[in-house]
Amino acid sequence: MAIVINGSGTVTGLSVGGLPDGTVDSDTLANNAVVTGKIADGTIANADINSSAAIDTSKLAGDNTPSFKVLATDGTGIAHNTWTKVTFGTEVWDTDNAFASNKFTVPSGKGGKYQFHFRVKMSGIDDNEYIRVNLYRNGSKVEASGNEWHSPGSDIQVPNFGTYTMSLNAGDYVEVYCYHNEGGTRTMFGGTNEYSDDASYFQAIRLIGV
Repeated sequence: MAIVINGSGTVTGLSVGGLPDGTVDSDTLANNAVVTGKIADGTIANADINSSAAIDTSKLAGDNTPSFKVLATDGTGIAHNTWTKVTFGTEVWDTDNAFASNKFTVPSGKGGKYQFHFRVKMSGIDDNEYIRVNLYRNGSKVEASGNEWHSPGSDIQVPNFGTYTMSLNAGDYVEVYCYHNEGGTRTMFGGTNEYSDDASYFQAIRLIGV
């Protein structure tokens, strides 16, 4: 039976098995001609993808790992007018064992876009004094990642928190540093309860490959 393409957009005359191999190639299909909602589960198997170049897996973040969350060591002293690396004593999770020695290091093959979150809470900050927090990449301050939170009164417990996304390569490492101008050493809150109002934490998730 001849194959007929009808004016209504339907095709008749196809035998079991459909079109012969090679009848429609990628150049024949218009952009967005096939949507995922039209592809039944199991229609495309691994064997149907003709080469590893068809899908570049390095662009995929997969299950969004590595990811981690760590809590600061409670009671850490932070000196006046000194950028001090935050000490983290409790791991809430660390999917790839990539957090160690108070820093996150990108594992081999896991470069990409990472989103970081941080919170530092400090005691005894007086009116118009402030806390600054910055991410450091490979030992250098990432200026765009930082912020400055001022105390609204005398002897206040002030939290400072923020979010920042950056591109990282395998072997790059990221740390959290904080700074204050209170005049003497101040105590940073931390602990072992991630849901506590006193928690100071550092966490990240991989969004997508390089």
